[in-house]
Amino acid sequence: MAKVLFSKENLTIETDEPISVLSLALNNNIPVTHRCGAELKCSSCKFRILEGKEAFSNPSTAEERLLKKYDYPDFIRLGCQAKIDPNYEGLVEVGTIIKTHNKQKRVVNTKK
Repeated sequence: MAKVLFSKENLTIETDEPISVLSLALNNNIPVTHRCGAELKCSSCKFRILEGKEAFSNPSTAEERLLKKYDYPDFIRLGCQAKIDPNYEGLVEVGTIIKTHNKQKRVVNTKK
C-alpha cells in the first residue's frame, strides 16, 4: 500500500489502488485547482513531486506535450494524469499548487 504525503496540508493518505493525484486529493477534501474536468487541456492541476518520483506512472505523450508547452521542470506533473502505484514501498510526497486568480478589474483602453 502506497503512502502519499500532501506536504502543504501535512496529511498522509494510504492507497491500495492505482489512483491519480487529483482524485486522491479531491476524495480526501484537499483543494486542487482543476478547470478542464481532467481532460488534459489546461494544466491547472499541476503538482510538485517532492519524494518518490518512481511511484508514478510514466507521463503519456499528451501530458509530456502539455508540460513541455509550459516549460515545466521534471518534478512537475499533472494531477489528473499522474497515477500512483499502490505497490510502491516508501513515502510519496507531493506539493499541491493552488492557483489564486487576480481579482483586480482589468482596464480596457477604448480610445482609438
